Amino acid sequence: MGVDGILDSVDDKAVVVPWIGSTSSKNLFTLVVISSCPKIIENISEALSDVHSKGSYKWKMNVLRSFNLEALLKQAPHTGKIAIDFIVMALDTSNILCLEITKDIVKQVHPDLRSRRVVLVNAGRLPPNSMAISAGELISFSADVGLNLLNANVFIREEAEFLAQRLFRYMEVTIGVKTGIPNINI
Repeated sequence: MGVDGILDSVDDKAVVVPWIGSTSSKNLFTLVVISSCPKIIENISEALSDVHSKGSYKWKMNVLRSFNLEALLKQAPHTGKIAIDFIVMALDTSNILCLEITKDIVKQVHPDLRSRRVVLVNAGRLPPNSMAISAGELISFSADVGLNLLNANVFIREEAEFLAQRLFRYMEVTIGVKTGIPNINI
């Protein structure tokens, strides 16, 4: 039952704001790691899990791994609806089509949630002069779609864990873990 019947009229197919989703009352934080490279997905996910298990966080965490956000959302009728709190899009800059793949994923995220709930990670181990795309293209793409860009070589364990720590700090601020109020100014 909603407050004054307001939430009673919400359609089942409507997107639920993550911080009022069905999992929010359980101190459960769900994030998705998306990339075209399975090794990048695995390294970031493992680093997130390790940093979370070593830390003193008051919330539980689910890490979903996917190559495609749309495929993950198509599974919802079978697996049950999940409130996705945060999306980490990791670029494999050795792939010439990495920006095109990322553009397709970005289009699937609502613009209001995109700026606060999605982070772009340059996860490759390549120096800027060896990437399949130029550093200028990457920076301008990040600015055009309004995403924050983090850089880390996730193939080195320590750097992957440092990236996970930065992601947790960023996520806690945007979700409002300490204050209870999401920060919409990030």
